Amino acid sequence: MSALLTADWFQLDSYYRKFDLYNMVWSMDEGLGNMIVAGAPYGGPIALVRDRKQLVRVMTTAKPVITIYNGVGNIISKILF
Repeated sequence: MSALLTADWFQLDSYYRKFDLYNMVWSMDEGLGNMIVAGAPYGGPIALVRDRKQLVRVMTTAKPVITIYNGVGNIISKILF
């Protein structure tokens, strides 16, 4: 039984355990391949913006948008620039 309890523990200078706190709720239809992603440390907000160097099919002539998500994947804010 003890092997099962420590199966997801890893040794560096000391032991630590990694586990999921919750599941992400966002749905990215186009994926992250055409996006620039920046995440804050310690599970903070995640910022996404479309990479203008990547060629993608765009349906509108909208201005670029930075979308800010929380750690779960809910949208916090959108910034037009």
